[in-house]
Amino acid sequence: MKRVLSLGFIVVITLFALVSCVTFNGRGPISVAIAMDHSGSMIGAPFSNAINASKFLVQNALTDFDEVAYVGFADYGDQVKFPSTGFTSKNQMLSFLNGSLTASGATALYDGLYYSAKRMDSANSSNRKYIVLLTDGWENASIHTKSEAISACTSRNITVFTIGYAPSQNDVEESFLKDVANATGGKYFYAPDNATLQAIFGEIIENISGDAYLK
Repeated sequence: MKRVLSLGFIVVITLFALVSCVTFNGRGPISVAIAMDHSGSMIGAPFSNAINASKFLVQNALTDFDEVAYVGFADYGDQVKFPSTGFTSKNQMLSFLNGSLTASGATALYDGLYYSAKRMDSANSSNRKYIVLLTDGWENASIHTKSEAISACTSRNITVFTIGYAPSQNDVEESFLKDVANATGGKYFYAPDNATLQAIFGEIIENISGDAYLK
């Protein structure tokens, strides 16, 4: 009788461990950093649309097993950050994104990516790692170089999805955004309007979900 109980206990513990490692949709847990442009050119509808798209990402791409961080860049690469260090839960991030976020200042684009990559040092080491970076402009305030920002991602095995969100493709630094995506196995997207932006975030959700399935 004792042996049967012991075997049953082992089975329960094993099943619990498996459930802890696999989310409800069959994939492993992930760490996601949202790198968002908070520069002055984003003021108004563009910024509101970008925040709403981020909420959509968090709500639909993440589960309770995942972790997420937010890095907003403007005059500084980590001018806005949540949490202050490390990562937080899906629900806590949604509460943060529903708060009073604003846009102003320059565009430390390279630093925004660099500090988002550095944030992954505190991520769960077994998680797949992703950065979703959105900007409407060109670099004009960073202390780190383009190559340093990209190397910070590749050295940590982070997949980066980049988005240029502006009325014209000439308004965004597409060469950098494409280089980042190509170097990390991610993808670059261009969004001239909000409808396209929302569709892009839907595609990113599909990419993350498919890529993070356990092999």
